[in-house]
Amino acid sequence: MEFIPTGAMDIPLSQQAIIYNGELFNQELNEVTKLIYQWIFLIVKIGVKSKQLIKMEKLLSAIHTDIQKRWSVEDMAVWMQCSEQYLRRLFMKYTGKTPKEYYLDARLG
Repeated sequence: MEFIPTGAMDIPLSQQAIIYNGELFNQELNEVTKLIYQWIFLIVKIGVKSKQLIKMEKLLSAIHTDIQKRWSVEDMAVWMQCSEQYLRRLFMKYTGKTPKEYYLDARLG
């Protein structure tokens, strides 16, 4: 499964779906679900999205959109216009992972 966020979209929560290759799909769906719940939790916790969170979401979207690119922590920090140390703190705060861990998980997913 590949999930590439390209903008706001409606999620048909009440729509039924038939899923084949169940076990693999369930594993991938669990990862996507965790990510969505993290985002929802952060939005609820923070209330209004901070500029920092919005920029972080855009970086995560850029990473997933261009997953074949070999993103380094330095590339991400340049993209965010911040230091690598600050970027690491942001990743831990918003994803619970280091930038490298997040990127590797995204590539494997």
